[in-house]
Amino acid sequence: MSAACLPPVLGTIENALLARLKAASDSGCLGYRLKTLGSWQGQFDEPEALARMAPLFPGVWAIYTGGGDEPRSQRLWRHHAHWTLVVGTRNLRNATAGRLGGVPGEVGSYQIVQDVRRVLAGQRFGLEITPVVLGGVTSLWQGPVADQLISLYALDITVGLDLGVGVPDGWPSDATPGHGLAGATGGLGVASLTTLHLDWDPPQRTHSPLPDDADALAVDQITLPQGDPP
Repeated sequence: MSAACLPPVLGTIENALLARLKAASDSGCLGYRLKTLGSWQGQFDEPEALARMAPLFPGVWAIYTGGGDEPRSQRLWRHHAHWTLVVGTRNLRNATAGRLGGVPGEVGSYQIVQDVRRVLAGQRFGLEITPVVLGGVTSLWQGPVADQLISLYALDITVGLDLGVGVPDGWPSDATPGHGLAGATGGLGVASLTTLHLDWDPPQRTHSPLPDDADALAVDQITLPQGDPP
C-alpha cells in the first residue's frame, strides 16, 4: 500500500459488502429479493424484538466483531478484520420450509447463507484490502416466535487491511515530509530521525543554560536502526 493512500476504515468495508449484496439482490440473479440489508445493532437479542423484526425478513445484517494484528514492517501492521453476517428468514408454515424454502418464490435460510458466501468470497470491493476469506456458519435460532417460524444463521468472513502504527488516523504511515508528523516537526519526519543524544542531570542540580556534555552527570547517544527488520 502506498503511503499516500490511506487504508479504508471499517465502516467503508461494511458499507461495501452490504452494497455488493444489495446489487446481487436487485439484479435478480439470486432468484429472490432480500427485503432488508443493514448493520447489526442487537436487533434480535430478545424473542420479543425478534418478533418485531420478522416482517423485515428475509434479510442480512452485518457487524464488525474484532480481529487480530500481525507486523508487516517496522511501522506497518496488518489487521485481520472479522465480520459476522446474520441471515434471517421467517415462514408461516413450518421450520423446515423456513430453512429449505418450499413453494415457488419462497426462499429458505440455507439458500441465503449459500448465496451470501458465494457473492462475497474473494471480493475486495475496489478497496485496498485482502480478498474476503470465508469462515464458519453458526445456527442462532430455529423455531417459533409468536405465530411464525424463525430461522437465524450467523456466517463469518475476514479481510486484511494494512495500518500504520503510532500515527493518528488520516496521517500516512511513513510520515513523509510535508504530511502528518513531518508537518508537526517543521518538515522533519520521524522516518528521518537517526540519532538521539541525551544529557541528564538530577532535579536538585540546576543549570542555566541546560547542561552540555562536559557538565552533565550522564550522557548517552543512541543510533536508531534504519529500514525494515529482516
